[in-house]
Amino acid sequence: MEIYNEKVRDLLAPAGSEGFALKVREHSKDGPYVPDLTKHLVSDYAQVLELLEQGMASRTTASTHMHEFSSRSHAIFTIHFVQVSDNVLFKGTGNELTRRNTS
Repeated sequence: MEIYNEKVRDLLAPAGSEGFALKVREHSKDGPYVPDLTKHLVSDYAQVLELLEQGMASRTTASTHMHEFSSRSHAIFTIHFVQVSDNVLFKGTGNELTRRNTS
C-alpha cells in the first residue's frame, strides 16, 4: 500500500479499481490494518520479489528540484508467513507406531 497526501492506495489493485478509497482501521488486539487490501498467496521468494517490484512501479512520483522522478509517498509491504506441517501416523506390521513429521 502507499500513503500519499494522507490517503491510502493499494499498489497491487487491478487496473481501473478505486485508487485512494482505502481507510486505516484499528483492531483492539492486532493493531492497525487496512480492509480490502489485495492479498496474494505465494510459494517462493521469486513471487514475493515480483509483487514487490510491481507495487514499487505503481508508486506515485513527481519531479523535485533534485530529481526528475521522486517518490512523494510512503510504501508499506506486509508479509504474513504461515507454516504448514504434515504429520503422518501409521502402524506397521508389528506393534510399533511410527510418526513422521514432514515440515
